[in-house]
Amino acid sequence: MAASSSIGLLDMYELERWIQQMKKTQFLNKPESRKAKRFLIEQLISRGYNRGEIAERLGVSRKSVYNILKSTLSMLIPFAVSLPILGQTCFG
Repeated sequence: MAASSSIGLLDMYELERWIQQMKKTQFLNKPESRKAKRFLIEQLISRGYNRGEIAERLGVSRKSVYNILKSTLSMLIPFAVSLPILGQTCFG
């Protein structure tokens, strides 16, 4: 079981271990893998890293960081892009 603080953050050792594992295996582009990447990204964001720093640590582009955050949001809320609000989509 992963060690974590009272607010749901992995300890730094465990987080680094997951990052290294992700770099080694080059997670596939399956929904489960994208959720795992998102989890790591959120862990780093909560520690104050910016998107560029996160991209560097994970070995991906900054755009990939934004895409992972965006695409997993649409997977969690599949109808979000189809709800028109004042002529625009909710998240568009």
